[in-house]
Amino acid sequence: MSEVLQQFEGSGAFWAVVAHVALIAASALLVLSGTAKLAAPRQLIAALTELGAPAWVGLPAVRILGAGEIMLGSILVIPLPATLVGLSSLAFGIGLASLGAVGQLRHASRPCGCFGSLLQK
Repeated sequence: MSEVLQQFEGSGAFWAVVAHVALIAASALLVLSGTAKLAAPRQLIAALTELGAPAWVGLPAVRILGAGEIMLGSILVIPLPATLVGLSSLAFGIGLASLGAVGQLRHASRPCGCFGSLLQK
């Protein structure tokens, strides 16, 4: 059991279950999003290009991002130090939230493709 979940063990079974469910849901969301990027990276490439991303952002960079999301989703449910999981999640979340904010401020018209064709803007 990860250190993150162990923090909730002493506060009752209900909160331990809530913590487990939240981590599994977050993990599944990251794995789904990363898999969509690996399967159909062109949507994210087009969205990043619209935001003015540099020329080096292309297929390899998007595939690395997708693989990173899958890896982060995986480490949420395996026993690792809570600090490592927390800092990794925080850094990744800040990066993605920043991109989303830039897209909103610039009124971007292309969807990021984070969930494949499930979501369209």
